[in-house]
Amino acid sequence: MTELAVERRRKSRWAMAALWALLTLALYVAARDLPWAEAVSSLRQLSIPLVGLAIALNFAILPLWMLEWMLLKPRSVPVTTNKMFEVVTVTASIHNAVPFLAGEAAAIGLLIGAGLHRGAAASVLAMDQLLVGVAKLAVLSTAALSAPIPSWLSAGVLSLVGAVLALFLVLLLLAHFGRVMSVQLRE
Repeated sequence: MTELAVERRRKSRWAMAALWALLTLALYVAARDLPWAEAVSSLRQLSIPLVGLAIALNFAILPLWMLEWMLLKPRSVPVTTNKMFEVVTVTASIHNAVPFLAGEAAAIGLLIGAGLHRGAAASVLAMDQLLVGVAKLAVLSTAALSAPIPSWLSAGVLSLVGAVLALFLVLLLLAHFGRVMSVQLRE
């Protein structure tokens, strides 16, 4: 190694050490004012089985997502579960690390790389989004009907669910009868 390279490495180490010291100091200053007594009290009231269940369910997301995409992909395209799990985990990482729509674009690219055609990859992603939307509506409906929330909020959530279901029905009708209507309009 040249003398210049050794000097650069030494300066880089000092800069990294100074950065770590500065970040540690910032963390100390920020953590001083936190309500530690309340945090410890909350931890003592923690339900270990519920926390364990929450962690297990969180880990179950990726295998379930992989299974969903295996079911949504065309049967004629052979994709191994290992390859689909790789696609799902990379997609999840990109969704969590990169801004809006990059995850969706990457998912289509990864599905194409796994052997799906562009249309099939886009269809898998569209169906996934539809199923996720239905699941979210189910969670919102359950919360609106069972949770102790203000009546105006419950009514708003149920109105949202109703509007989305109405839109879904309109789109379903257009999907099934769109060609017939388009031919009739041209005549």
